[in-house]
Amino acid sequence: MNEIICNVEGLLFHYKYPHIPIQWQSPFRLNRKGESDYQISKSIKKTLLLQTEKLGHGPKICRAICLLLRMKKINSAKFLLEQFLRKETIGPRANFLVATVLCEEKKILRKAFCSKRNRKNFWDLRDLPAWIIPSFIFSFRKKIGKDSITIISGNSAFGPEKLLWFVEEKSTTPYRIENFIFEEISNFQFLN
Repeated sequence: MNEIICNVEGLLFHYKYPHIPIQWQSPFRLNRKGESDYQISKSIKKTLLLQTEKLGHGPKICRAICLLLRMKKINSAKFLLEQFLRKETIGPRANFLVATVLCEEKKILRKAFCSKRNRKNFWDLRDLPAWIIPSFIFSFRKKIGKDSITIISGNSAFGPEKLLWFVEEKSTTPYRIENFIFEEISNFQFLN
């Protein structure tokens, strides 16, 4: 069984070689170095999709594919990929899926930027899913600034642990992501 990172490169590899058995791995791991070993033939649409994942902006369908992969919704991402690569215009079902995913991203990002969540460049987003954090970082760079930040997020679809993200000054990608064990404490526990 081949382990494939659940990102655009992994999806394109799976799309090109659907007969190869794979096991999807978290895109929120930084233990790999350099460029991917996946052999992907380049086309304008594939390049656009890869650039969207890297830069955080691009056509709506590309953004939706990237978000669905972070959510581990592989079949939906694959459906949109097929629509994007094979058709000149996408159908109503694909348009609805794109609109739904981007609306969810926008709704969650609105919650993320509450000033009470930020303490000296430490953002407490543990109630938000990990898949939103790359979008948060891109938005942070546009709206707030270039400072280095640390973020705690909720868990991802790839594991139950909360994640701790470390992002260097001016960067849009974390240089380190760690599993974070955090004990929740409720008010009644202080009464004993």
